[in-house]
Amino acid sequence: MVEQIYDQLKTPKTLEELHERLNEIGLKWNKAQVGLFVQMDKNIKKNGITYCANVGNSKDVIIDIVDKTIGTKPLIPIRKVMDNIPFDIIISAEEILKIAINSGRYTSPNGAVLKKCN
Repeated sequence: MVEQIYDQLKTPKTLEELHERLNEIGLKWNKAQVGLFVQMDKNIKKNGITYCANVGNSKDVIIDIVDKTIGTKPLIPIRKVMDNIPFDIIISAEEILKIAINSGRYTSPNGAVLKKCN
């Protein structure tokens, strides 16, 4: 159960988003229960109105943020990805570019944008 919550929090989510996702995967907690869990778990950090788990590989977290940011768009500026990085993660645009390209899922035609590989 805890791993399911951490999986959902690889990318930042609001309490409402997390509650909805957990219900979709079968964890039928009410919003108050989810809120109490995220407040009490020391591996979950709050950043503004979003929560993010501080467990697992940081490269996976960055790729998840890139995936969420690009969505269905053909390409995105790396600065847009930077806008979605939680404040407690310190990373440069160059590092994001390197992680994304090394994943094999993205390319960069000019070093300033990311494009999904075909």
